[in-house]
Amino acid sequence: MRPLYPELSSKPVAQPPLGPRTIERFCDLLTRYLEEARAQYIYFAHPLEREMQEALAPFFHKEILEHSLFAPAHPHLKNPDFYPELRRMGIKGLIDLRMVTAIAFKDIVVYQEKITLRSIFHELVHLEQYRQLGAHNFIHQYVQGFFAGGCYEAIPLETQAFDLDTRFHNAPLEFFNVEDEVGRLAHQHQT
Repeated sequence: MRPLYPELSSKPVAQPPLGPRTIERFCDLLTRYLEEARAQYIYFAHPLEREMQEALAPFFHKEILEHSLFAPAHPHLKNPDFYPELRRMGIKGLIDLRMVTAIAFKDIVVYQEKITLRSIFHELVHLEQYRQLGAHNFIHQYVQGFFAGGCYEAIPLETQAFDLDTRFHNAPLEFFNVEDEVGRLAHQHQT
């Protein structure tokens, strides 16, 4: 499968062992970064176009489609200020946010270039993950998935979003319920 975001493709790398306090601190820093970015872009945000909502209605919870916002990245995204510290700790393969097509910030999708229907689908999967897990659990699962897998593509939340957007892309008339699919993964992580 060709990755949706080839600029983020990477091979798993062994990350240095990090204790729970370090991971918790990284989650806190990432949470702060996401909250600040969301606050910056909310002023440019707009709802998903009605025709897109209708096209995606067979797949997504109505709340996701009606309440999600989309914002152009003006100014473009930048990497978090804490990245240099992580690199000094030996962390490799950090996601270069300057290169991403789009990113989900809780209930807002910020896009840096023309966003395709497939990219919208992918980011809406993340918004559903946020909705079901809550921001705190989403961030923790994302960070822990990165450290456990050694790269962006090995993060279970990303793997799920890629799997579902690929399923949609390959057969857009074979409807499935993203809410149920995300719920299954969320339930697996709770047990």
